[in-house]
Amino acid sequence: MNEEAFRITEALIRKFPDNSVMVRNHTRSMQRNGQEAESLKWYQRTLWCSNADDTSAVWFGNELHNRRRHADALEGYALACVLDPDAATNFAHVADDHPQFGKTIEHA
Repeated sequence: MNEEAFRITEALIRKFPDNSVMVRNHTRSMQRNGQEAESLKWYQRTLWCSNADDTSAVWFGNELHNRRRHADALEGYALACVLDPDAATNFAHVADDHPQFGKTIEHA
């Protein structure tokens, strides 16, 4: 199932290389197909698409958070706030991750 989904998203990326939704879905498919290391670059790529949105920034921030890169995750979440300043959830992501950022600095 994961391999089939990967082939589908790969084809979609060839057809729509500048569509953040397609790039996000391809990235998730990569992860489920065991391509963890490469997937971070693709999460970042979603932000370079012409239709980048706050969802792309949040997904990138979440991936960075999951990799314990909290300071970088905060940047992703902050970008989400810029892309959609009316979405309170984006600001909640910043608030949720901020304590982690402090812990990262304290233990550095």
